[in-house]
Amino acid sequence: MKKFVALSGLLCMAYFPVVISSTPDTGNKEEAALVSFTGKVTDHKSGEALAGVLVVFEDFEARIYTDFEGRFEVNDVAPGRYSMSASFISYESMKLDLELNGDNNEPVKIELSQISRIVP
Repeated sequence: MKKFVALSGLLCMAYFPVVISSTPDTGNKEEAALVSFTGKVTDHKSGEALAGVLVVFEDFEARIYTDFEGRFEVNDVAPGRYSMSASFISYESMKLDLELNGDNNEPVKIELSQISRIVP
Protein backbone atom coordinates (compact mmCIF):
# COMPACT_ATOMS: atom_id res chain seq x y z
CA MET A 1 0.00 0.00 0.00
CA LYS A 2 2.83 2.40 0.85
CA LYS A 3 4.42 1.79 -2.55
CA PHE A 4 1.09 2.51 -4.24
CA VAL A 5 0.67 5.75 -2.25
CA ALA A 6 4.23 6.84 -3.02
CA LEU A 7 3.87 5.99 -6.71
CA SER A 8 0.54 7.84 -6.95
CA GLY A 9 2.11 10.87 -5.31
CA LEU A 10 5.08 10.73 -7.64
CA LEU A 11 2.85 10.63 -10.71
CA CYS A 12 0.75 13.54 -9.46
CA MET A 13 3.86 15.56 -8.63
CA ALA A 14 5.24 15.03 -12.13
CA TYR A 15 2.19 16.55 -13.81
CA PHE A 16 0.83 19.20 -11.44
CA PRO A 17 2.37 22.21 -9.64
CA VAL A 18 2.55 22.18 -5.86
CA VAL A 19 2.64 25.93 -5.25
CA ILE A 20 0.02 28.31 -6.62
CA SER A 21 -0.59 32.02 -6.65
CA SER A 22 -3.96 33.65 -6.90
CA THR A 23 -4.66 37.36 -7.05
CA PRO A 24 -8.24 38.38 -6.34
CA ASP A 25 -10.04 40.82 -8.62
CA THR A 26 -10.92 43.58 -6.16
CA GLY A 27 -12.17 46.03 -8.77
CA ASN A 28 -9.81 48.79 -7.68
CA LYS A 29 -6.22 49.58 -8.58
CA GLU A 30 -4.94 49.57 -5.01
CA GLU A 31 -3.32 46.27 -4.16
CA ALA A 32 -4.98 44.47 -1.26
CA ALA A 33 -2.81 43.03 1.52
CA LEU A 34 -2.31 39.43 0.44
CA VAL A 35 -1.53 36.47 2.68
CA SER A 36 0.14 33.09 2.26
CA PHE A 37 -0.20 29.88 4.23
CA THR A 38 0.97 26.29 4.32
CA GLY A 39 -0.59 22.99 5.27
CA LYS A 40 0.17 19.32 5.78
CA VAL A 41 -1.95 16.22 5.14
CA THR A 42 -1.35 13.05 7.16
CA ASP A 43 -2.91 9.63 7.74
CA HIS A 44 -5.16 9.80 10.81
CA LYS A 45 -3.98 6.50 12.33
CA SER A 46 -0.29 6.35 11.47
CA GLY A 47 0.52 10.06 11.25
CA GLU A 48 2.37 9.31 8.00
CA ALA A 49 2.51 12.16 5.48
CA LEU A 50 0.34 11.62 2.39
CA ALA A 51 1.86 12.62 -0.96
CA GLY A 52 -0.36 13.41 -3.92
CA VAL A 53 -3.46 14.45 -1.97
CA LEU A 54 -5.70 16.78 -3.98
CA VAL A 55 -6.46 19.99 -2.04
CA VAL A 56 -9.17 22.14 -3.65
CA PHE A 57 -10.09 25.73 -2.79
CA GLU A 58 -13.54 26.31 -4.24
CA ASP A 59 -13.60 30.07 -3.64
CA PHE A 60 -10.71 30.86 -5.96
CA GLU A 61 -10.79 27.69 -8.06
CA ALA A 62 -7.36 26.36 -7.11
CA ARG A 63 -6.28 22.72 -7.17
CA ILE A 64 -3.06 21.75 -5.41
CA TYR A 65 -1.36 18.38 -4.85
CA THR A 66 0.70 17.73 -1.73
CA ASP A 67 4.43 17.08 -2.06
CA PHE A 68 6.33 14.01 -0.80
CA GLU A 69 6.13 15.29 2.80
CA GLY A 70 2.37 15.84 2.55
CA ARG A 71 2.79 19.63 2.43
CA PHE A 72 1.14 22.26 0.28
CA GLU A 73 1.51 26.02 0.01
CA VAL A 74 -0.79 28.80 -1.16
CA ASN A 75 0.58 32.27 -1.87
CA ASP A 76 -0.92 35.69 -2.45
CA VAL A 77 -4.59 35.32 -1.59
CA ALA A 78 -6.80 37.99 -0.08
CA PRO A 79 -7.64 37.65 3.63
CA GLY A 80 -11.04 36.12 4.26
CA ARG A 81 -13.00 32.93 4.75
CA TYR A 82 -12.43 30.07 2.31
CA SER A 83 -13.87 26.58 1.80
CA MET A 84 -11.42 23.81 1.04
CA SER A 85 -11.46 20.05 0.62
CA ALA A 86 -8.86 17.29 0.59
CA SER A 87 -9.28 13.95 -1.19
CA PHE A 88 -7.10 10.93 -1.85
CA ILE A 89 -7.60 7.45 -3.27
CA SER A 90 -8.87 4.98 -0.60
CA TYR A 91 -9.33 7.79 1.96
CA GLU A 92 -12.45 9.64 3.08
CA SER A 93 -12.62 13.18 1.70
CA MET A 94 -12.62 16.06 4.15
CA LYS A 95 -14.13 19.54 3.81
CA LEU A 96 -13.33 22.47 6.07
CA ASP A 97 -13.60 26.24 6.31
CA LEU A 98 -10.47 28.32 6.69
CA GLU A 99 -10.20 31.87 8.05
CA LEU A 100 -7.17 33.78 6.73
CA ASN A 101 -6.12 37.12 8.15
CA GLY A 102 -3.13 39.40 7.76
CA ASP A 103 -1.51 38.07 10.93
CA ASN A 104 0.66 34.99 11.21
CA ASN A 105 -1.54 32.17 9.88
CA GLU A 106 -0.98 28.79 11.51
CA PRO A 107 -0.25 25.87 9.16
CA VAL A 108 -3.38 23.94 8.23
CA LYS A 109 -3.32 20.37 9.58
CA ILE A 110 -5.50 17.82 7.79
CA GLU A 111 -5.83 14.20 8.90
CA LEU A 112 -7.50 11.81 6.46
CA SER A 113 -8.92 8.43 7.47
CA GLN A 114 -8.73 5.37 5.26
CA ILE A 115 -12.00 4.00 3.97
CA SER A 116 -12.67 0.89 6.02
CA ARG A 117 -14.54 -0.94 3.28
CA ILE A 118 -15.10 -0.23 -0.37
CA VAL A 119 -18.66 -0.88 -1.51
CA PRO A 120 -19.00 -2.05 -5.15
